[in-house]
Amino acid sequence: MVLILTFLIALVFSIASENSVIAKKKEKYGVYSLFVLWLASAFRYYNIDGFDYNIYDGWYDNVPQLFEIKSDTLVRFSYETGYFYLMSFFKTLGVTFYGFCVITSAFFYCCIWKGFKQYTVHYGLLTMFFAYKLLFYDTHISMRQPITIAGFFLIMPYLENRKWVKYFIGAFLLSRFHNGAYLLFPLYFITYLNLNKFAFKWLYIIFTPTIILGFVGVDVLGPIGQFIQANADSEFTASKAAKYFDSDSTSSINIIYTLEFFLFSYFIYRRFDVIFEHGKNKEFILKLFVCLLPLFTLFRMSEIMTREKDYFTLSYAILLGYVIDSLNSKELRKSMIFFVFSFVNFNMTAKIPIFIETSRKSCFFPLHIELMRTSSVGGNACFRHFPPVLQFLGGGVSQQTG
Repeated sequence: MVLILTFLIALVFSIASENSVIAKKKEKYGVYSLFVLWLASAFRYYNIDGFDYNIYDGWYDNVPQLFEIKSDTLVRFSYETGYFYLMSFFKTLGVTFYGFCVITSAFFYCCIWKGFKQYTVHYGLLTMFFAYKLLFYDTHISMRQPITIAGFFLIMPYLENRKWVKYFIGAFLLSRFHNGAYLLFPLYFITYLNLNKFAFKWLYIIFTPTIILGFVGVDVLGPIGQFIQANADSEFTASKAAKYFDSDSTSSINIIYTLEFFLFSYFIYRRFDVIFEHGKNKEFILKLFVCLLPLFTLFRMSEIMTREKDYFTLSYAILLGYVIDSLNSKELRKSMIFFVFSFVNFNMTAKIPIFIETSRKSCFFPLHIELMRTSSVGGNACFRHFPPVLQFLGGGVSQQTG
């Protein structure tokens, strides 16, 4: 199974990165590991009814080129203007939807490296936690939100250093690609939180009991959704509000992931003084991690809020690196890394077949890459059986706009 093989290759590079004591080699193997996962994300095709890929493929087919946009064009498209113009720009260049996926996927992976390189030297841990937590949803299913998540990785230094003008400009631009980025505006004020061990403990004491609200059926965000539905200017907006603001057990955070979060939080608390004894970036990463607390408790049943967790999930890997560095014994550090990689490997090899089975169809052909179509964008049935961006020599394929 190609996806499992790809993950195992990335795992090998991640292990090599963690075992290397030379900084340049650690970086090199870390880049290799992310590059292999990028191949799996970019050159894939999952043909599933209801999955975002097919929806966005249809949108791309129908979006006009830049010089064809009219004053009423945006009214006919129900997504954010930034994403609309991004698709229109690449379509104007002659890039296929498959090529568009490759380019945006490359942007996502480059932002992971650029954004987190300054916060950790544990590139292998970062890659494996990314694969475990974000690989499937954010690079195989979701299309718009990964762009805003990637952009957030780039503007994190502005947030950390309280450069509010640059940060808010960046957050505004990202909100033009996905509305979930509006969360980044109030996020700025978390930088003023003095997050010592005492505050860390009390935040958990306050929020942990609220997890009960979801289980007893209290709809925390329901009134907001009802207000939006009552005042919506379109049926689309009203239906989105009904879907995202109503608490729903089918979109809640998995209880296993919740227990995992609290177990990791307890481990951080137990070694708090040792971990945060020194290091200018550590408190900032901890603040990002703590942002997950209300999402796993008070808002865990709300789809619109649980989607926001992916902005902060990679803080797991960074903090875990801090934990490992705080251990005195070299053997204990190696044992910890071995345990983490074994845990991730076990979960990934179990999850990948399930994901593929759910997808019903997947293929990965890193040869015959076609980024440009020589004819109009459309939907030849045979052509669509090939994965995104794969048909370098496929210029003769005729396609009709659907």
